[in-house]
Amino acid sequence: NMSARIMIVLCCLLSIPLIAAAGPKPEVFVQTGHSSSVNSAAISPDNVYLLTVSNSDATMRLWDIATGTELFVHNLSELEVNYVMNLRFLSDSRTFLNTTPQGLEVSSIDNWTVRRTYPLVSLNSYYVDYDLGEDEREVVLLDSEGVVSCVDMKTGYLKWSCMVQDKGTDWG
Repeated sequence: NMSARIMIVLCCLLSIPLIAAAGPKPEVFVQTGHSSSVNSAAISPDNVYLLTVSNSDATMRLWDIATGTELFVHNLSELEVNYVMNLRFLSDSRTFLNTTPQGLEVSSIDNWTVRRTYPLVSLNSYYVDYDLGEDEREVVLLDSEGVVSCVDMKTGYLKWSCMVQDKGTDWG
């Protein structure tokens, strides 16, 4: 039947714009950069970068989120550290924080240099966690001995410090 064939052709022609409007399917990225487990990751506030660290393969890697491209690999031995945790970007999306056995470090993705280190307040401990004030002028640090410290980010001066629990409990 000719009218049935014309109807089928018209339906097919009318559906082409609908299929085209659906757009391309999202691309799946398989990241093969780290040879071992990732210990910490951070996304920049502008959603451009992903920063990852693996202490097992001793590398820190910077990725472009939109393309999945690995932009830079930094060997932890060049940073003279063997353990990095708690990655976090600052609001400028170029500066990041991380903890090491030496303390809290402020570094740049532009040249991978450590701009400042905030050393541990108590001996024989390590930073378990930290948080920034909204204006990024102060950082509050918790170490494995239960000591909480507040440090001025600009000057590096310790503003205050206190013990939040007895030394018999391990926070790490």
